[in-house]
Amino acid sequence: MYTTHILNNGIRVILSKLEQYRSTSIGLWIKTGSIDETEENNGISHFIEHMLFKGTSKRSARDIAEAFDSIGGDLNAFTSKECTCFHAKVLDRHIDIAIEIIADMINDPLMDTEDIKLEKSVVLDEIMMAEDTPDDVSYDLISKVIYHDGTLSRPILGTKETLDSINQDIIKKHLDDYYTTDNLVISIAGSFDEETIINLLNQHFTMPESSHKNHKEKNYFHSDSSFVYRDIEQVHLEIGYEGMPYSSDEIFNLAALNNILGASVSSRLFQNIRESKGLTYSINSYLTQYEDNGLFSVYASMHVSNLKLVCDLIKIELDKLLKDGLEEKEFLRVKEQLKGNYILDLEGTDSYMNLIGKGHLFDIKIRVPDEVEAAINNIKKSEVEALMLKILSSKPSIALVGRVDQKLLDECTSVIGG
Repeated sequence: MYTTHILNNGIRVILSKLEQYRSTSIGLWIKTGSIDETEENNGISHFIEHMLFKGTSKRSARDIAEAFDSIGGDLNAFTSKECTCFHAKVLDRHIDIAIEIIADMINDPLMDTEDIKLEKSVVLDEIMMAEDTPDDVSYDLISKVIYHDGTLSRPILGTKETLDSINQDIIKKHLDDYYTTDNLVISIAGSFDEETIINLLNQHFTMPESSHKNHKEKNYFHSDSSFVYRDIEQVHLEIGYEGMPYSSDEIFNLAALNNILGASVSSRLFQNIRESKGLTYSINSYLTQYEDNGLFSVYASMHVSNLKLVCDLIKIELDKLLKDGLEEKEFLRVKEQLKGNYILDLEGTDSYMNLIGKGHLFDIKIRVPDEVEAAINNIKKSEVEALMLKILSSKPSIALVGRVDQKLLDECTSVIGG
C-alpha cells in the first residue's frame, strides 16, 4: 500500500501508489500547531499558513494561484492544534509542478511587511467569523474548560491581541523552530513513478538538514464547567469526557461507542432526543484525538427553554447504556456501519494522502481497507462495554454558550455530572 523514504536532507516521505486514478495528491505536513504556542504568540502557526501563500522570490501570490488554475489543480492548507498541512491535488502529469511550487513556498517565503499587515486584516475577519459562530465558540470553550491553561486550550486562530503582536521576528523564530527537516513529512498518493517522485523531491526541497529541539508540555484533563453569555436564539451545550490518543489500541471500540451513542442518525441520542421528542435540531457525539490524549464529547443546540430537559434526557441515555449495555442487534449494525464509514472515507487520492501523511507524522498505525475490515470484525461487545464504563462513568466537563447564566450551568452540571 505504501513505501517510506528519507530525502537527502532528512525529510521523511511516504508514498502510496494508486494506479486506478489519474490524479495525484501531495501533502506537506509540519508537526506544529497551537499546541506549540505560548500565550504571547498564540495563532502564529495559522498565520504562517496564510503567509506562505503570499509569494516567494520567484513568484507572487497571483502567480501561485494562476499556476494551479492553469492546470485545473487545487492548492490549499489547514492548521490544527498539532499540525499544519499544505496540500495539492493535480492530474498525474502535473505532479512536478505541484512539488516545485510547494517546495518554493516552504524554501523561500517572502514574509513582506506589507503582506503581513494585509493578512492580519484577513485573519482578523476569520477570528471574528469564528466568534460569530456559536458552535465554534462552544468548542473553544470546552477546550479551555478541560485543559485550563495548557497548550491544547488555546484557539487555533489566536486572538485579536496576539494577532496584533505578530511581526517578522516572531514569524522567523517559529519557522526556524518548527519548519525543520526532521519535523516534516511529505505524503503522496495516486498515479506516479516512484523513482521520478523521489528525484523531484530531492531536487526541490533543498532545506538544510536540521534538528528539532522543542518539547511539548503535558496537557491534563480537568473536570470543570463554564459558560459564555451570547444574545442568540439557541443554547449550545458541550459535554467532554476524557478520551484516547491516536496510538490507542481501542480506537475501533471507541468508534463503535461513538456511533452507537451519537455519531449517526440512527444513534441513541439522535433518535431518542431529536427525532422522537423534537427538542433539538443538532445533537451528536464526536471524538477528538491528539498525540498524547483525547476527548469523547457530546454536543447539542436547542432553545434555552429545552436545555434542562435535554440535559435530563442525555443523562437518561448515558445511564441506560451504563446499566443495560449494548443490544446485540445494535452492536452488529454498528460494526457494518463502521466498515462502510472507514472504507468509503478512503475513496480518492486526497483521502489516502491524508491517511498516510498524518499517520507517518504522528506514528499512527496505517491500515489498508482489508486491515480495517478485519479489525472491525474483531471488535467484541464486551470490550466496547468495558470501555464505555471507563469513559462514561468518569466526571465530565461542561460548557454552555447562549442566553445562560451560572444557575443554568449549575443545573446542567448537577444533572450530567451527578
